[in-house]
Amino acid sequence: MIEKFLHDLFYSTDNELDLSRVLMFMGCVAFMAQGAIAVVWKGQVFDAQAYGFGFAAIMAGGGFGVKRYNEAP
Repeated sequence: MIEKFLHDLFYSTDNELDLSRVLMFMGCVAFMAQGAIAVVWKGQVFDAQAYGFGFAAIMAGGGFGVKRYNEAP
């Protein structure tokens, strides 16, 4: 079950590694790590609204990239 989830997370419908999906995943991990470091290590205040807008921008951009890649001839 986990293998299928990870395969579907990174591979397109034609069973090829999708660079836009990999980059979106890496961007999400980096965004969450930077937020955690700012709050835990540096003691900064967590602004949920700003964090949510930034994370939504990453997800929307990544979704657009996946859609454009799958529509390419």
